[in-house]
Amino acid sequence: MNLASHPDDEDGLTLAHYRHAHNAVAYSVIYNRGEGGQNEIGPDLYERLGAIRTAETEAAARILGTQVFFLDFEDFGYSKSAAESFAKWGGRDTVTARLVYHIRKLKPDVLFTNHDTLTTGPRRQPGQHQVVGLSAYAAFALAADPSYHPAQRAAPGVAL
Repeated sequence: MNLASHPDDEDGLTLAHYRHAHNAVAYSVIYNRGEGGQNEIGPDLYERLGAIRTAETEAAARILGTQVFFLDFEDFGYSKSAAESFAKWGGRDTVTARLVYHIRKLKPDVLFTNHDTLTTGPRRQPGQHQVVGLSAYAAFALAADPSYHPAQRAAPGVAL
């Protein structure tokens, strides 16, 4: 399972490797649809840009033989900090719980992202990317904790 903030952050090469070299079921979980980004090839922005990027991502998944899931958080443009992104996305627990649900449902053997947890210093990633790294780290352990959002276990296909 690859975790990415935006559709263009997906690690397609690693997904293709797992899918074809290991015959694995490969998933992409993308936090938003890229609607807050720039569009250098056309006039479409915001909701329409998100629809274009969603369609492109789904087409790429068909070619790669992978499955894509969107967490549907808003891409509100450039964010300087994880704190800002968590706040705009409903809080740390809201983001982590949504990821935990997908981990519990899809049950991946491998979880990977190219987003880290670095939140300070000159080399830090944008805030939405930091959120992916931080929530991935937290969700890895919480997905196996039956006391964390226990109502999720009642959803179809979800079990610990």
